[in-house]
Amino acid sequence: YGMPTTEPIFVGYRFINADIKVFDTLGNLSWEYTFPFDNIMLTNLTPHIRISYLQDEILFYFVQKKSLVTMLTNNALEIIDPIRVTDIFPNEKGSSMEAFSAALQPWYEQNYLLSGYKFYQKGSNKGKASMYFMNKMRYQ
Repeated sequence: YGMPTTEPIFVGYRFINADIKVFDTLGNLSWEYTFPFDNIMLTNLTPHIRISYLQDEILFYFVQKKSLVTMLTNNALEIIDPIRVTDIFPNEKGSSMEAFSAALQPWYEQNYLLSGYKFYQKGSNKGKASMYFMNKMRYQ
């Protein structure tokens, strides 16, 4: 009601980076890496980085709004391709489109299924129209 309050207000969890740690079968730390996030703010604790084991490489990836962030290592966890940010919707022009709850899941071989919701700004009345999307992506 416009009154100031001293009660704590929960805004969400802010993710700035992820510490990836790999252990051997004896429980000894064999590799660690700090994967930077671009300041993700969420209200729930969910996993963000996914790992996909390809034929000779390991792919680390996560989706953030309209971007796919990837890093590729070999099986010895040596970085082959450093962190790369790719626009998921390169054909969408303008800033009136936002993507939320986008998820990229392994499908088969090097193919992935990208799904989620796109929200478009409706003119000047500040309303948003949502559209569910589903795309097949191939990592090459």
